[in-house]
Amino acid sequence: MKTKKSRPLGVFLIGAFKLVKAVLFVALGIGMLKLINKDVDDIFQTFIQRLHISEQHRIIQNIMVQLSLVTNHTLEEASGVSFLFSILLFIEAFGLLWQKAWAEFVTVIETSIFIPFEIYEIIQDYEADMLK
Repeated sequence: MKTKKSRPLGVFLIGAFKLVKAVLFVALGIGMLKLINKDVDDIFQTFIQRLHISEQHRIIQNIMVQLSLVTNHTLEEASGVSFLFSILLFIEAFGLLWQKAWAEFVTVIETSIFIPFEIYEIIQDYEADMLK
């Protein structure tokens, strides 16, 4: 007779969180595809005007400069990456929710891949602070 194994709450919550993230990345990918052949700068300016945010703010100016560099090709590539990442998240989420051992390993590996990048960013921030 098979006994139903109990699912740790933490694993369930991680699986649910990854499922939500996967859905959001699909929405992000669709949103980027809808921006193709549209003036992204103009859309952003309309957005910040509706929020009553000053266009003269330094952060807003930086965002507008970055948005001026966005091309249709960039949107297509970013959308594709978003869809690919959502597939990985869906696989992880369903594996965790269905209590598959491999999903826990995939989650640990996928999460640990970003550790070197985080360490690099910490070092860069530290060096920048030391130069001030």
